[in-house]
Amino acid sequence: MWNDVKSELSKILSMATFPFLANDPGYVLLFRNAGVSGKLPSNVAQLPPSAQANLAEAAKMCAQLLILHVEGRDALRERRAKAVVLEGQQTLYRMWSQKSPKSRIGPWWFSEGLLQMALKESKNDKTAAMAWLRDRMAVSLDWSDCDKVAQIVMHPGNAMPAIEALGLPMSVYSKNAAGSPGVSMPDYWAKLGTMLQGEKTQYFLPFIPVDRVQDYW
Repeated sequence: MWNDVKSELSKILSMATFPFLANDPGYVLLFRNAGVSGKLPSNVAQLPPSAQANLAEAAKMCAQLLILHVEGRDALRERRAKAVVLEGQQTLYRMWSQKSPKSRIGPWWFSEGLLQMALKESKNDKTAAMAWLRDRMAVSLDWSDCDKVAQIVMHPGNAMPAIEALGLPMSVYSKNAAGSPGVSMPDYWAKLGTMLQGEKTQYFLPFIPVDRVQDYW
């Protein structure tokens, strides 16, 4: 299945351009690796045949590296996983931690529908909603405090590639949590073997339009 996703992602990256990602260095590098300099093309079909062939090879390598990263995290269910193109109008969300500002930008995102479900189940209590989301997104306690939510607002005409899959259940504390800074060992032992539910749709974004990431709360 991951081979299928890799093939799908490679095709997406080689057959279309995504102006929405023009400020992402990784996305620009994809074209530089294909020998395309200057401004990103608005249409792959406008490139010379040799450049199109180079882009196809660069996309294949890029997709392979991305899938290796996803597999290595062992966080997504392989069954029914797929590469997709997300299009506006829609908003994506990500939990992050104020203690780690760099965590505001990352590849793991979820939909407006899931956020609204969390708010409904928690009767609009933000703390309860964050706990609900942590459980459904299976974010181990030692990975993030999950006290903030960022958003990417996509307007009509915006588009970007993603891997869509269900998240796998995760331990409340990850296997490397013991002895980590901020981890209470009594709490660690009390919750050993307890699992976070997961099982909700997640989006792995290979490239992030950083200039479009905003705080939601």
